Amino acid sequence: MDIKKFWTLLAIALTGLFAMSCGGDDDDTPGGNDKDLEVAVTVQVSEITDHSAQLTGTVRLDLITIKYSSISYGMEISRDADFKTPVRVLASSLTNNSFTVIVDNLSAETKYWYRTCVMVQNMSYYGQAQTFTTAKRGGSDQGTEVAVTGDVSEITENSAKISGTVNLGLITTSYSNVEYGVQYSLYAEFKPSSSYTQVNSQAGGSFSVYATDLQDGAKYWYRTYVKAQDKWYYGQTRTFTTEASAASNGHAYVDLELPSGTLWATCNVGAEQPEDYGLYFAWGETTGYTSDTSDGRRFDWSTYKWCRGSETTMTKYCTDSRYGTVDNKRVLDLEDDAAHVHWGGAWRLPTDNEIHELLDNTTHQWTTQNGVYGCKLTSHFNASSIFLPAAGYRRDSYCSSEATICYYWSSTLLVDDQSKACGLTMFRQLGVEYVYTYNWRYIGFSVRPVRSK
Repeated sequence: MDIKKFWTLLAIALTGLFAMSCGGDDDDTPGGNDKDLEVAVTVQVSEITDHSAQLTGTVRLDLITIKYSSISYGMEISRDADFKTPVRVLASSLTNNSFTVIVDNLSAETKYWYRTCVMVQNMSYYGQAQTFTTAKRGGSDQGTEVAVTGDVSEITENSAKISGTVNLGLITTSYSNVEYGVQYSLYAEFKPSSSYTQVNSQAGGSFSVYATDLQDGAKYWYRTYVKAQDKWYYGQTRTFTTEASAASNGHAYVDLELPSGTLWATCNVGAEQPEDYGLYFAWGETTGYTSDTSDGRRFDWSTYKWCRGSETTMTKYCTDSRYGTVDNKRVLDLEDDAAHVHWGGAWRLPTDNEIHELLDNTTHQWTTQNGVYGCKLTSHFNASSIFLPAAGYRRDSYCSSEATICYYWSSTLLVDDQSKACGLTMFRQLGVEYVYTYNWRYIGFSVRPVRSK
């Protein structure tokens, strides 16, 4: 063979091998293969704040070639480019093949990766990964000039007068409409919920507005905001506390507008924030313990306050002699109610009926809040919600099921088996939610207080 021809053929062969190698690498890049990019397309991010962002994607269901009986789609968001621990936010519907979701509970000044995802049977499609960075807490440096947070005055149990200043002349981007006012919330990062009171003007300058329907005895975070087109500006975050009533005793609650009028607290007993686990209590005991089992406390019949060492020797809260000394008490006395003893006022443990009312009149979303897994329950009657962290439980000398299962006590004895009390055991597994409503009295559960209006 001619030497020149031999080297020409060898070069062509090697070029083909190199091209095949490059083609294989492309399939492993973030965002998936060409088929992924057709089915799932990551479009854009907008309305970025210090704690949230609006994400848009496109889904082409007609390009899915396999048969399927169920499908879900939305966005994956992660703090790392490899999506090792992503959070999925699912969309409810498509409009012209597109969807938009709001991602909340983000950290300020943090870079996030996001991509459209489509889950079909056991197969997943992913769009190209993109990134965004959340704003500084309280807004950008420019925001503190455009939006200036003022003082608060005329504070009552349920209202406050809040002032601010808006310098519209400092906005450098073009806009055709603008709104501004005050944002306020029971949460330092204005999540998971907040309220806005808008000024009925577009002139800018100084203003005052009244925030109403506030909770009594509650601490609020507030700031001036300006929205010009899709760009947000925030003033410095400040705080005030409404006057306390005897009923709330300085603890925040959420009005879910439940039929009974029951108000649910935002935090567990022993917690500072809604996502904090707080303390664990045996039923009818008022001394709480953290998840740190080095405290030496065992949770079993030998340490339970209201028995003599076994499930058939109850000394209080018993209506059947097979379980111990009969006193015909079926609901905790306030002196044995951990919520009332720790918080005072009108606070108490919910009854079994009030827990069922909560479950029946809310939508349940298993999610993470500030990195803590739990269940967000949103009212069917308004947009209000509470978050129950999955704190697990304490039993014997260990703490178990943290970040997996919610365990909460009620104030109601289980009449059918008085070694047990009613409560809430709630978790989600393989897409199915499981709820149980009683457990052994000696086990350490969380306590979420309630009060009546």
